[in-house]
Amino acid sequence: MNAPSPSTTTTHATTHATVAVVMRTKNRLLLLHRALSSVLFQTHTAWHLYLVNDGGNQPELERTLALYRPLFGTRLSVLHHSTSQGMEAASNAALAHVTEAFFAIHDDDDTWHPDFLKHSVAFLTNPENTRFLAVTTGSVVVHEEIKNDIVHELSREEWCVNRETIDFTKLLYANLFPPISLLMRASLLQSIGAFNAALPVLGDWDYNIRIMQQGDIGYIKDYLAFYHRRSAGTHSVYSNTITNQADQHTLYNILIRNQKLRESLRTSPQLLGLAQGLIFSMQHHNAPLYNGLASTLQQLQSIETALHHINNRLASIELTSMWVHKLLRPLYKVWHLALPARRLVAKLRGRA
Repeated sequence: MNAPSPSTTTTHATTHATVAVVMRTKNRLLLLHRALSSVLFQTHTAWHLYLVNDGGNQPELERTLALYRPLFGTRLSVLHHSTSQGMEAASNAALAHVTEAFFAIHDDDDTWHPDFLKHSVAFLTNPENTRFLAVTTGSVVVHEEIKNDIVHELSREEWCVNRETIDFTKLLYANLFPPISLLMRASLLQSIGAFNAALPVLGDWDYNIRIMQQGDIGYIKDYLAFYHRRSAGTHSVYSNTITNQADQHTLYNILIRNQKLRESLRTSPQLLGLAQGLIFSMQHHNAPLYNGLASTLQQLQSIETALHHINNRLASIELTSMWVHKLLRPLYKVWHLALPARRLVAKLRGRA
């Protein structure tokens, strides 16, 4: 995995570019400590954290924050919701106060490399990158579990879904990067607005599509973002929506794509014929591939059937062998008891 490049230069403009960090939380103090440290350890220090307590226990959160307020100083704003309003509504509540040049959504269970803001801000402040409205970085998926209020890391793997400047056609099918890896220009809040608060999941994917409708999303190859995942079945407070709400993700992936298509056809109904033609063309050209896959699947099923028959035959042979062994066991015993006599006979025959 790539380490951050030491060749990246930090200009005066980069150093003073301000970043709004939006973090939503609800009764996840065990993970919140790690997330707060992730922000505090950034080498780019021109940031402000907007922490939204979305219906969580306010006194407990404030007791935790009391430990950190001396470190944050004036760079922390806390918004309390008496009842949960949902992920995207919580983000929007914070974004309504943003005055910084850039913003990022930092979930309360994810983390950044200390140089995440340094390199991503440098990318977006580079005059050569004005076409990019946002930038994402290489990411690492951290698999973990929580036992007895202790987070145990199980393994790490590279986020392999995307390793390049974001391709709009690929993004239209599914999200290509985790939210923790994205830094956006705050001007987007005026040009495309806030997040869609009606979406219970995949609000980040919807927003990424809207960004791409305005401009491009760049890519930094260095691994600067860490997307933490806990397995399905983890206690609901600490669960990931992508594991414990997988059905919701599948459903809203379809609903969002349907909505985008309806919006396009509503404003440009002539695109319906083009869409139908493209779909027909794709199906026509992909037919040999589908047929090949079907043939391969059929062959695999035949192999599976043959292996099943072989397994049954081996089981039958094993059973027969077991019974033969049992039937011959008395003969083995007699043969062993007759050993002295067999030796005497051999001696008489001159063989001993």
